[in-house]
Amino acid sequence: MHILLKINPGVEMKRVISVLMIAVSVVIIGFSSICMIREFSKVINLSGMGDMWSFLWLKECSPYAEFAEVDSGDFKAPPIPVAGDILVEVDGLPSTQSNYFSVFNVDTPAGKEIDIKFIHESKTYVTTVITRSIPLVMKLQIWILVILRTLIVVGLILVGLWGLFKKPYSSSVRSLTLFCYTLAVAMNVNSPAISDAYAAFQIPSIVLLILNSIAMFAAAFWLKLQMLFPVRQKWFDKHKLFINILLFAPGIIFGVALIAWHRHLNLAVTITWTLFLSLGYLLLLRNHCRADNFIEKRQTRLILLGSAPGIIFIITFSWFMQIAPELYKNWSFITRMLIINIMFLLMLLIPVTFMYAFFSRIMAPIITFDCHSDRYLYSTAQSIDWSQFLTPDNTFAIFASVHDSKISHSQYAALKLKDAIADWFMERHGRRPNVETKTPDLWIGLRIFGNRAYIRIDTGGGSMHRRGYRKYSVEAPMQETLAAALVELSGWDGSTPLYDPFCGSGTVLCEALMKYCRIPSGYLRRRFGFQNLPEFDRNIWKIVKKAINSQIRELPEGLISGSDISSEAVSAASVNCSLLPSGNRINLETTSYQNIAELKNMTLITNPPYGLRLQKNENMGLFVKEVGDFLKQRCSGTKAWVYFGKRKLIKNVGLKTSIKIPLHNGKLDGRLVLYEMY
Repeated sequence: MHILLKINPGVEMKRVISVLMIAVSVVIIGFSSICMIREFSKVINLSGMGDMWSFLWLKECSPYAEFAEVDSGDFKAPPIPVAGDILVEVDGLPSTQSNYFSVFNVDTPAGKEIDIKFIHESKTYVTTVITRSIPLVMKLQIWILVILRTLIVVGLILVGLWGLFKKPYSSSVRSLTLFCYTLAVAMNVNSPAISDAYAAFQIPSIVLLILNSIAMFAAAFWLKLQMLFPVRQKWFDKHKLFINILLFAPGIIFGVALIAWHRHLNLAVTITWTLFLSLGYLLLLRNHCRADNFIEKRQTRLILLGSAPGIIFIITFSWFMQIAPELYKNWSFITRMLIINIMFLLMLLIPVTFMYAFFSRIMAPIITFDCHSDRYLYSTAQSIDWSQFLTPDNTFAIFASVHDSKISHSQYAALKLKDAIADWFMERHGRRPNVETKTPDLWIGLRIFGNRAYIRIDTGGGSMHRRGYRKYSVEAPMQETLAAALVELSGWDGSTPLYDPFCGSGTVLCEALMKYCRIPSGYLRRRFGFQNLPEFDRNIWKIVKKAINSQIRELPEGLISGSDISSEAVSAASVNCSLLPSGNRINLETTSYQNIAELKNMTLITNPPYGLRLQKNENMGLFVKEVGDFLKQRCSGTKAWVYFGKRKLIKNVGLKTSIKIPLHNGKLDGRLVLYEMY
């Protein structure tokens, strides 16, 4: 444990957060699975038993149960109760909830005669119920309700997991994940479609109370999400502790009241949810109005439209339940369940739209249409006014995907779309834009799924991991986003010199430079896809760029250095680094790591050759052991962060690891390892 305490605090905190989020995910998935299995067991049991299919408001504390709905087919002969009558006895027992389900249970066969006693207009009557199998229409409706609820819960959990794995250290994405999880819990514990008495097993009441308490935090996570997305509010950071107390204290109070005293503070909960959901939506609207670039404008607009139905419905329904609960009780069972499921289905739009907004390749839709052949694709693409996005002097490229379509080949689909665009320009201008597959002015996306086509343009101008500084490369270069992850996870902040003894084409060095100097990841991008949109405002874009670029600072001499045994690699690194501000201040040297005298009191971040694509004929185990000897003998006081693309090589280093972080690079299941040298 004392070793872990010496790790960079930021890295250790991220590790703790990751472990906690994984633990929460396991608990939510486990509980939701149990609840879904339990709901399906109810339907199965209910489908095979005999019962009375009139609906009652049963209570454990009272022998008087009101008929909510009456099905005359349940009764052998008159007298037949009507809605509003009171059941007082069932098979000679007071009609409490437990007595009712002791008579009508999963072992009750169809065709059994059971006497009941009820009160109608102050008079008591006795009649006989003949149990029967569940009516087909009701059976179908209940199956639909349970399946719909299952799909919604699964959808919420998938969105939450997507957030967890997509951006595990982003506070905004973490809030999104927790919002999804608490909403999934609420879906599981609130308003079950069928009585728990029909379940194959029971969940302890204390567990349900705890989970019901957790579900109350969904509105708090929604409001917090708006404080962090699309940009983190400065006033939130300034008053973070106070704001978090205001957000989560009500949920804690409601939870304690529910668990300790079994008190449902329904009115207080409704007021809190109304306040939090409304404030969150107003804050989202404010963020949209203040967004100073097209991407944030589009993202917030998407969330506004996606969240409005769910927010309005849940607030309206909650207050309806407070104001007119008796009217709700008079509605049929199926109607009530449909309303609850529609509410959660609309709430599902919120996390789904957030997931869409967080994608790294930001796509703006142009047109959606039925596409049953290549002729439909060509003719529809010809109907688009491409002058809104391109001129004959621009370049473009198309990436396409095809699934379950009569057009079976994605490259052929891309070719037909390219022909349509080229012919459109030739007919109107006599010349056409050229295709450039590496760095086009405009990326166009084509997706055909089930003979439905979607044409979109990439507002980011290609995958966002491409920084633009890699003018020259060497064999097996590291992806820019992976290098950025190494620097970020190391917690390096410029307080110690950084060195990479296997620098290759300088990817780690460039990412470290960009982090320290606050250089935007798109600094070298000549053009973004959103600049071709009709809504693009050049003046606003200039203001945004100027504001961001004004935060760039210079790199102190000697803060970042690197070396490599390959002179070709060092030359490539030199050119690549020089493309960035202060890049010429990075010290580079052509030398083997074995010729370095010492690297004391530094931060070492590196990705040595790991034998999959480099040094295939060498003894990689021996090579890695020699690297370990170098760290032990010449790097005293240094924190060495080493990425192994082939994790089984870690054991050959011969040094004790302080931390291991899984990092995937393409098909490689790698590990980032920290060695603390003394």
